[in-house]
Amino acid sequence: MMIRIKQLIKELLFLLRNRKKIILLIKNDRKNYVNTSMGRNSNIHKSSVIENIKGEIEIGENFKLGLGANLLPYDGFIKIGDNSLVNNYSIIYGHGGVEIGNNTQIAAHCTIIPANHNYSFLNIPIQLQGESRRGIKIGDNVWVGANSVILDGVKIGNGCIIGASSVVTKSIPENCVAFGNPAVVIRKRDDFVLEKDLKKINMSIIDFIYRKEKKTHKDTIGKILSFDSNLVKFIAKEERAFPGDENFMKTGYSHTMLKRYFFAGKVFCENKKVLDSCCGIGWGSTILSCYSKTVTSFDIEKEAIDFSKRFWNLKNVNFIQGDALDVSFLQEEKFDVVTAFETIEHFTKLDGEKYMIEMGKVLKDGGVLIGTSSFPETDEQAKKLRLTNPYHLHIFTETELKKILESIFKEFHVINKWMFIAIK
Repeated sequence: MMIRIKQLIKELLFLLRNRKKIILLIKNDRKNYVNTSMGRNSNIHKSSVIENIKGEIEIGENFKLGLGANLLPYDGFIKIGDNSLVNNYSIIYGHGGVEIGNNTQIAAHCTIIPANHNYSFLNIPIQLQGESRRGIKIGDNVWVGANSVILDGVKIGNGCIIGASSVVTKSIPENCVAFGNPAVVIRKRDDFVLEKDLKKINMSIIDFIYRKEKKTHKDTIGKILSFDSNLVKFIAKEERAFPGDENFMKTGYSHTMLKRYFFAGKVFCENKKVLDSCCGIGWGSTILSCYSKTVTSFDIEKEAIDFSKRFWNLKNVNFIQGDALDVSFLQEEKFDVVTAFETIEHFTKLDGEKYMIEMGKVLKDGGVLIGTSSFPETDEQAKKLRLTNPYHLHIFTETELKKILESIFKEFHVINKWMFIAIK
């Protein structure tokens, strides 16, 4: 026993002395594949096979090749886009060429083979009769279910779903769900329907939309982030944060601030009549204006409204002074969408409830209220959070928030104790 203990101690000391070398070896344990280009952050499982003596493989960024999966070009080529996945034990051949788009998932145990044996002659072995090679194309945002087979000559359009254990012998149009042997289209995919799909919205969807939209609206983001707080002297009077704040930029909170507006704009505000409540210094209204037909933006602080009118100068945004607890200044005007971002925490409990009622009043039937704040689980957590900011008068728990929403709206969804979406 003592001999064994001494041996274990010896081995442990060896590992400790050489830990830096061992870590370096692990980090560099990535094969150099010939005739293969691979984007950043791609993850190739150590048990997978990329056999590319002949042919070409081109892989985008953030690609994942699962346990025991194989990429085998066989004199052809395999091209796979960004953010795609080939899961465990799937095999992709490249004979006639395979192209797979971005954000596409190939589930486990699938086979994709862009070649077929010729078999015209009855008295000659099939393996001697050669092959036909037409190639396979699979679009963006496709999900191929487990154990499926995709055969030569097939094109699968963007947004398709192939049911598990299907054999795809013919092309599938975009945004279709197909299943069977042979696979046939069983229905078209519908786009997002608010009342039906509201509770399917999650943080991954919000983050994805933000990443996509920020590429499209670089100029708008650039102007917002370059905003100089010295231009306004009234920020200290109230919490009127802006994304370009140095601390927010360092911590990444700037992205959280921008994300809520871009998500709301893209999903709910396109060509809509929008009310941006408690708009502060107007940078959020600037984002909403990129999508909305019109935006009415109000704040109780006259200086903030006057500044926003001068600085942003937006044709489809009307900045007005108004009190969120008395919407009579809107003269019974109704809106498709009302935003309430980082606002409810600035009211007392009673006023926060009144604020939500007032925002519900100005919504059309079927209209959407979308807002954010922190909605902790317990009263104790809420109390601690309130004490961290002198401008926050009451932190609503998730339970308190849901009780308010239930009393005003016919449908609602709370996401990650942060965002709420409600339908009137």
